[in-house]
Amino acid sequence: MKRLPVLLLVLSMGALIADDLSTASGKIYRNYRVIGANARGVMISFSNGAATIPLSELPNDLREKYSAEVAKKQATAQKRAVEQQRSAGLKKMILDLEGHVTCVQVLEQGVIASHVEWDNNFRIDDLDTSGLTDDSAISRKGQTLRLYCIGTFSYRAVSGARTTIPYFTVSRPRALNYLEKHPDARVVGMRKAYRGPTAEDMYRKMRQENRIRQQHIRPQLNRQKYR
Repeated sequence: MKRLPVLLLVLSMGALIADDLSTASGKIYRNYRVIGANARGVMISFSNGAATIPLSELPNDLREKYSAEVAKKQATAQKRAVEQQRSAGLKKMILDLEGHVTCVQVLEQGVIASHVEWDNNFRIDDLDTSGLTDDSAISRKGQTLRLYCIGTFSYRAVSGARTTIPYFTVSRPRALNYLEKHPDARVVGMRKAYRGPTAEDMYRKMRQENRIRQQHIRPQLNRQKYR
């Protein structure tokens, strides 16, 4: 009867002692405990810290137990990476036009448009053209029209000259389809209109010139004072 408490104590102490993990490459993690899984493998804590062990390094029992969870994490990580890549690609294709966008010419599909901030015309497709006529407003003050550049559009002008202008769509799905075929897609062909210096620009320049002039005058006055 006296041996029973001692035996129970030994068993309970054995249960408190964690196992060691030996990997396929021969590395040993003392007193390990599984924390969870991520896209790179199984996360463990052990006597000297924490680590993530690839499935290929795990013993068969642990590999079978966590392979499905790791695969799920990998699929999620891959999906997130694709979405981030798409978002980064779309960002290079986006042109946001604030204020008045004017319809220059209504086409069978889309329009040729203009904007005061840009020197050249451009084509817009996948746009509701009902009610639009030449010189009518596509968007007005206080509105923002988001466009995605899908290359350039060439046509023959009335004069007979061949003209190439930037080509846009308002459809995000169409932009994504274009991005899949053209990973380096970006806004091309737009030229900023020169509007000359504003009154604010001229005032800022005048203040800067006065500041520079004073910096040269003051040292001269100081030298004259102490002569």
